Amino acid sequence: MAEGCPTCAMMRGILMGASPGAVKVYDNAKDIVETMESIAPSSTKKAKRKVSRYGRELGRQLKALKRKHPRTRVSSLMKRAHKATRRALK
Repeated sequence: MAEGCPTCAMMRGILMGASPGAVKVYDNAKDIVETMESIAPSSTKKAKRKVSRYGRELGRQLKALKRKHPRTRVSSLMKRAHKATRRALK
């Protein structure tokens, strides 16, 4: 992209979320990175969800089936694992 190109500046502004009229023309890439870092929302970590009993058992069943039938499609194995999990949790 050209350094002082108005079209490039407008595209940068659109991609960064600014309105086309309020676009600043940057001299180099370092200025863009600094601006993006200052605008970027602070990353808040999501709380990790607890794995359910069903989910753990389904994982075990699927892993066992994958060992026994390595070439079978996962969609077929998933059906079998679901049935086996329901039986195991009864």
